Amino acid sequence: MAIEDWVVNKTLYMKEDVDSVRKALNVPPLNSYLNDKTFQALQNSGDSRLYGYDSLSIKITDYYYYYKEFWDNLSQSDKEQLNEISSFIKPELMQIEITSTKALFKANKISALPQFPTKQDNDEQIRRTLEVANSIEARNFFKKNYIRHRRYLQIMKKAEEDTKQLIIEVEEKLLENI
Repeated sequence: MAIEDWVVNKTLYMKEDVDSVRKALNVPPLNSYLNDKTFQALQNSGDSRLYGYDSLSIKITDYYYYYKEFWDNLSQSDKEQLNEISSFIKPELMQIEITSTKALFKANKISALPQFPTKQDNDEQIRRTLEVANSIEARNFFKKNYIRHRRYLQIMKKAEEDTKQLIIEVEEKLLENI
């Protein structure tokens, strides 16, 4: 969140800010998921009930089903929201030439790609990047992205609290029978 805090609290970006501005403009979707492999293995074993701990078994199952669906939906929703807020600046960003093959192929993890020749020199790219960043459209993008990340962090903190509470309940229940 440091880059988001910085970018929304500044109103004029200068040449020395260009690297941070580029990071703030290059926003990936916030992918999240619940690793439920152990839970699924238990479910698929055919005997997943915790005998003598029926209420605990139900809580654990409800937790996994709720958060599995929740994280899947949240990831999809975030991709859609990112597409919407990116529309504020997409036309302007298309005016800045991509200079790195890494930026083009990062998702594919392709290595050893050639550097392509560019039409825009570094100064022109910096000028255009700052022009975009100093626009009202980019300010709106930065603010919406900041809110998007804040919301995501709040959701993650709530999930963490729920997880900790479930662990406490499991430990207490198990300790009762020792």
